[in-house]
Amino acid sequence: MNFSARRLVSIALAFAAIGTQLVVPAAEAAPAPPVPPISNRPPICYTCLRLKPDIYLATMYQRDTSGNSIGVATAGQTVVYPITLGNKGMLDASGVVAWWQSDTATFDSQGWQFVSYTADSGFICYQPAEYTGMQVHCTAGSIPAGQQAHITITMRAPTTAGQHKIGFRSDPDNVIAELDETNNDGCCLTLWT
Repeated sequence: MNFSARRLVSIALAFAAIGTQLVVPAAEAAPAPPVPPISNRPPICYTCLRLKPDIYLATMYQRDTSGNSIGVATAGQTVVYPITLGNKGMLDASGVVAWWQSDTATFDSQGWQFVSYTADSGFICYQPAEYTGMQVHCTAGSIPAGQQAHITITMRAPTTAGQHKIGFRSDPDNVIAELDETNNDGCCLTLWT
């Protein structure tokens, strides 16, 4: 017997006990009010739910072709950038755009060369003609809610000697409405040549 039925039986027995002691004329007796259903669940606030994706940069590394972390490279050495993006929102994110960026302090190519990329989640990466050596754009990615995507960008190190700051941006034009717009960028890895 569930709680509501037990409650109704208890109320009926209580009324029966009282009814035998008090005699009320039928014309004056009022019907008992209906017993509301009992629920332990809080009411759902549909407008409170924030159903949006939330793209974030999980990790970005700088390695040589053997997989060793590096901070110094010779001019023209191959440098690999494994990148992991995540979506900690409640909705899938589609049409995700991400940019690898070189020398974020000066935004100058300084001799970087795009070699290749590998990616999952539908990302297609290329080097825009107007940003040769400065950026690699990855587009058309899809990241389901609670999942991650992986992009690996391979570059040749700059021919210009000095310090190079490498950064990353996802959803750079804020096209995707997200829960948190502040966790899309990563700066900076440093490479010395």
